[in-house]
Amino acid sequence: MLVNALSRALSERVTLMDFTIGRKGLLGYLKALAGSNIVKVVPANGSASGLQATDKRLKVICGANTSSIGDSDWIGENTPLTFCEVRICPSNTVKPNIGSVELSDAIDMVLPYTSTDDARPVLQCVTS
Repeated sequence: MLVNALSRALSERVTLMDFTIGRKGLLGYLKALAGSNIVKVVPANGSASGLQATDKRLKVICGANTSSIGDSDWIGENTPLTFCEVRICPSNTVKPNIGSVELSDAIDMVLPYTSTDDARPVLQCVTS
């Protein structure tokens, strides 16, 4: 979904966890990743060596592959100053805002409409 969203975005710069990177470069990078359809992006903790340890970087994990993205990567002198923001959810679980009783009532109301037999209820539109 992220690749599709980035390919449709009109901005040329992406803000990702307070890092600004080029959209086209990030899009190509994500398309080139292999190993999984799940990509984990976290701030680098400084465990790298040399120049990477002092630079502000993001750690990207996809399958067995680990790499890093630096601030201002894929941004050239002629890259327009148009921005979009990618927000990363820290949790992959859905937390409903209703209780179990309300959820079961809602499911009971919807289930009859999913039946495949001819006796199922049909929603109708009434116009006046």
